Amino acid sequence: MKKGLLCLLLAGLLVSLLAAGSQAAEKTFKWRLVTACVEGDAVYQIGDHHLKNLIEKGSGGRIKVDLFPVGPIVSLEEQVPAVLGGSLEAVRIIPGYAAGVAPATLTGECAYGTRDGYEDYELHVVWGLDKLLREHYAKGGIYYLGAPYAAMVCFFSNFPINTINDFKGKKVWLSPSLMFLKELGIVPTEMPGFDPYMGMKLGTIQGFSWTSMNLEHMKLKEVTKVIWQPSFFPASTHLIVNMKAWNALGPELQERLQTYIDAHIFELVPMMKKLEDNAFAKAKEYGVQFMNLPPAEFDTVLKACRAGWDQVAGMHPDAAKIIELYKSWMKYNKAWEYK
Repeated sequence: MKKGLLCLLLAGLLVSLLAAGSQAAEKTFKWRLVTACVEGDAVYQIGDHHLKNLIEKGSGGRIKVDLFPVGPIVSLEEQVPAVLGGSLEAVRIIPGYAAGVAPATLTGECAYGTRDGYEDYELHVVWGLDKLLREHYAKGGIYYLGAPYAAMVCFFSNFPINTINDFKGKKVWLSPSLMFLKELGIVPTEMPGFDPYMGMKLGTIQGFSWTSMNLEHMKLKEVTKVIWQPSFFPASTHLIVNMKAWNALGPELQERLQTYIDAHIFELVPMMKKLEDNAFAKAKEYGVQFMNLPPAEFDTVLKACRAGWDQVAGMHPDAAKIIELYKSWMKYNKAWEYK
């Protein structure tokens, strides 16, 4: 009788343990994800919502994502401290804004490196740039999930660009990776509310670096006279996660999500490219000019850009590794001056 009762108790305990284990295995997580884009930006309306779906689908539905544009919850400058401190689980950032925690992120959008989103995906996932960035971010206590493509970043201005001298003294908003343009006489200038349309309308800025498709989506063609070609770089923003939130997933779900993101993040490239092609066509119809510098003048821009690369490489050993990877990729693919 006692033996039978003991067996019954053990059986009940085993069932309870199995049930508890099953519940733990199926635990769900809630992530608040703040993007680097304002609500009216095509990247937010289309690209960020697709990224949200990739995270949820890649986790098998176990991560539920609440998506927010930049501004209402945190500003660009507050994004990295928020994810580092845990007040947000994830943010999609312009890479250079993480330089205080991970200095090598200034390499995240190297001007005149990769020439489109497909090449950028190849460099990050196939050539191993993601691995270097993941290791570097981890030293700062942040998990790096990937580099979702946003679009090509171009130079928008309300002044013509025929020579380098046309840049001198102009007030321009620049992303962190383009600060080398100061050497050409551009005056980096902040714009209120991170709003290039109003900044140009009010005369606060005379130009800005921004994603291409927003000529149409944010009506930037209305305040733009000139688009400088070629584009600077693919806007390969960084998707970073609070380390505690990442560790809470456990190894199995971590691997599942990372593998899925690596395999599907390229889907953003044709999606954004379609918007870009449409925006360029409509901007030309509207009267926006697409201008190129003469070859000798552009070579001067490239020299300033590469000098900027060397400065970034000297900031941290990991940055030097990343710059060397960029150069190796360009030599292999005969890109820019390596043709």
